[in-house]
Amino acid sequence: MFNCDNSTVLKVVLLVKEILNLIQIIGPIILIIWAMIDIVKLVTSDMSEEKEKKTKKQIINRFLAVILIFVIPTILNAVMTTIGKENIESTACWVNANEKYIEKKKAEEEKLEEEKIKADKEARELTEKQRREQALKERKAIAFNKPSKGDPNGGGILIIAGHAYQPECLTCGDCRGTTSSGYAEESETRSLALSLKKALLKKGVNAVIANQVLVGDENDERMNASFLCSRGGNGNYTNTFNKLEAEGYWDSFAHIIEIHFNATSSHTASGTMIMTSGGQTSNVSPIDNQILNTVSSFTGSNRGVQGYSGGTLGNWNFFKNKNKSITYIEVEFYDNKEAMHKYKKDQENMAEAVADKIKSAGY
Repeated sequence: MFNCDNSTVLKVVLLVKEILNLIQIIGPIILIIWAMIDIVKLVTSDMSEEKEKKTKKQIINRFLAVILIFVIPTILNAVMTTIGKENIESTACWVNANEKYIEKKKAEEEKLEEEKIKADKEARELTEKQRREQALKERKAIAFNKPSKGDPNGGGILIIAGHAYQPECLTCGDCRGTTSSGYAEESETRSLALSLKKALLKKGVNAVIANQVLVGDENDERMNASFLCSRGGNGNYTNTFNKLEAEGYWDSFAHIIEIHFNATSSHTASGTMIMTSGGQTSNVSPIDNQILNTVSSFTGSNRGVQGYSGGTLGNWNFFKNKNKSITYIEVEFYDNKEAMHKYKKDQENMAEAVADKIKSAGY
């Protein structure tokens, strides 16, 4: 049946009420005028007996119609009462069909609609959040399982793309930007990370980019999260980092590769080097040298293993303290335009060659 609390239904009922009221006012006036015209004709005209009877009957019918118009509601009420229903004038639809009540219901309906839209939006956001969390769980459970005891290579490769774009990098001074060569370190670290991940997965080696894990999207190529800032507690993704750290996620990888590009004031230096923290040049794993030799065969210059003279490398220390092996590589000098042109031509082939070395090493 009709919903007598619906503003649209009530508007229709109100229109019916107004039409009936109009008929009850205008209808009798018109009928009385017609009846008077008929009476005048009857009195003043010389009619035949048959026409006179017809006119009298017409007058009577008009007056009966006037009476009928006034008693229509009474007749409808009687019918409703007979079949066990309420009086039509006492039903909710009829009583509520007034402008004040309709405006009130309309306002309530608009408020309910706004609440529904808000609830739907919150539900979609919750679903998206749950989807991301589930995707992260699946990545952890399938692609990057924690190594079992006695299986040091069970967790695959974690790739860290060094630095980040603004505004993320501003939180801990992890910005680099574009030099006169036209290259930006944060762009190049991400580009190579994607190439290396693709090459490793192609060869059946589990690989994940830490920056994509932090932003919660393994397909995000910009992946504007700084592992350094997040780990240090002042990044936009610190909460995500800490949650994964508490779950032992960062401990689950067999090897970590952190990608960087170098720069000097002369803008003419070139070549590849492995960096260690605090001058610990002896603390290098066999895979470090294999990666160094492979990359430098493409860049054309092997600058060896060098201890970081500026203090400590935070991410390097973080994983070394977990007894994890980490390769911190400065691939090329991104402020040297010619050197970068040469590197970019061979980037994909270089990534494939590095993936081969990692695969051969048992990862």
